[in-house]
Amino acid sequence: MKQKIIFYLLIFSILINLFLVADYGKRLKYTTDKLAKEQAKTTQLNDSIKVLEKQLNAVSVATQ
Repeated sequence: MKQKIIFYLLIFSILINLFLVADYGKRLKYTTDKLAKEQAKTTQLNDSIKVLEKQLNAVSVATQ
């Protein structure tokens, strides 16, 4: 009886560990994808800011 309980606990712990490893992989992929999207968006917004600053400088120079 004691051996069966230990055997089932071993099987259960192996299954839990497999689930945790698979879940960690999915979370890691999701996080890296999300980070890459945020970095691309930040780069795009920085470029837009630079263009707007150039336009603003051109207008201020033209009005002076």
